[in-house]
Amino acid sequence: MRIIIILCIALFQITLNATAQTPFFQENFNNACASGCLANSYVGTNGAWTVTPTGVNGANANEWFVSCAEDGFLANPFCANGCSGGSGDATAHIGNVSTSTAAFLICPGGDCRAIYDDTTPAEATDSRLESPVIDCSPYNNLSLQMMYILGGVSCANDFLQINYFDGTTWATINPCLAPTINNCPAPYTGNWAINYTLALPASANANPNVRIGFRWVSNGNGVGTDPSISINNIVLRGDSNFLALPFSHFAALPDQQNVRLNWIPSDTENIQRFHIERSEDGRTFILQDEIIATPSTLQYAWTDTRPLDGINYYRIRQIDMDGNAGYSDIKSVNFGIDKTFALNFPTVYTTGQTPVAEIYTSENRTVMVRVTDMSGRVIHSHTALDLKRGYNDVTLETTGQSAGWYLLEIVPVSGSTDAFPLRSRFIIR
Repeated sequence: MRIIIILCIALFQITLNATAQTPFFQENFNNACASGCLANSYVGTNGAWTVTPTGVNGANANEWFVSCAEDGFLANPFCANGCSGGSGDATAHIGNVSTSTAAFLICPGGDCRAIYDDTTPAEATDSRLESPVIDCSPYNNLSLQMMYILGGVSCANDFLQINYFDGTTWATINPCLAPTINNCPAPYTGNWAINYTLALPASANANPNVRIGFRWVSNGNGVGTDPSISINNIVLRGDSNFLALPFSHFAALPDQQNVRLNWIPSDTENIQRFHIERSEDGRTFILQDEIIATPSTLQYAWTDTRPLDGINYYRIRQIDMDGNAGYSDIKSVNFGIDKTFALNFPTVYTTGQTPVAEIYTSENRTVMVRVTDMSGRVIHSHTALDLKRGYNDVTLETTGQSAGWYLLEIVPVSGSTDAFPLRSRFIIR
């Protein structure tokens, strides 16, 4: 009974923390791999993770793996549990390789849970697991939350540090993550710290180019303590600043071979300038132009004369005289070969608000409309929706859905074959 009460209290605490800020980035590493899948090849719902050498790595250096060889499922309260038959909760973890000196003894095939080899300098390891680029531009006061198990030796020998990338340079934000208590019975590897939270630097506020890194260092001196490191259920949270500087109107629509942007700021006073930014993936935005604001101008326009083939994402950054800045929501325009099929869709909604997508088509066509959550679960679909030539408003049913990120997909099923599918991520907060 005591174990159940403790677990309920811990989960209740997680729930309280989850409601304090908006979760906008989540990574559970669920790739359905039983063992041996390198993290450098892992692609999650937010993009590809990479592994970068950050120091000395011997010929048999330990590797970052993503698999359920080390399972994140809490089968025994707080204890890490190995997966069975490939079905389990995969994690990112450090494990030995099959050629390491003690592999024959600890793990002949490599990647047997969060177990590492530190026998000789050939097993010395210094590498960083790096997240894809995370767009934090809609948020400030950010924090990282995750669960982990960790052994190692000390902050000088065999340890894990957390790094942060601000778009220009990597910095260390936790030089030595605290080891977890390991009082789990065999075959459990160790206890999970299930609610670790770390505040991100102020430079992450409204930053579209953030990355998180986990650097494992083991020196191959023959002394090591399992488990190495295993990470799961990463969540980034922040206070939404989407509406800190709201726009009365913002649209991005095709205009012949171009894309024309129009926007109306809510308050024309004290605005210094606007930055027009474009992205090809909806995450990493690049400055395209700058427009100086004037109090007498009520509406602004800008034309992209060289849009990308495929989907173009646009947003406007407003900078005030006092240095404060805020963003519009994100608009997307899909340019196929003939640039005749496009989507104008706000990307931020409040709970209870009904999303409406404006679709432009140069001809009558039938489309499939689908909305999925981040797990891939379909929450709204229409298999054959007839669109008329011109602009069409499509209402999306999201009643009862919780706050979080969703994906809208619009796929042509009849009409000319040169129209590309339209896709846009949006958030309910």
